[in-house]
Amino acid sequence: MLEARRSSCFISGLALLAWGCSSCQSSSQAPGNEWPTSTGEEQGFDSAELAAVVARIDDENLPIDSVQIVRNGVMILDAYF
Repeated sequence: MLEARRSSCFISGLALLAWGCSSCQSSSQAPGNEWPTSTGEEQGFDSAELAAVVARIDDENLPIDSVQIVRNGVMILDAYF
């Protein structure tokens, strides 16, 4: 029960992160075949925190297939589990 609650809170946190970033204005359009890439820090994210999120999803076998974060028209995270 506690584990399900923790996973639910974790997934809710990811959703809030995505919602907060969705309000950012970007003049970039989605590219055709390849996304330009950037480091998390160049886009205002902490790469260590992103790595911790990916590790936790993988370590705890959470029911998440992939996480993709695009900010300002550049991809900073593309992980599949």
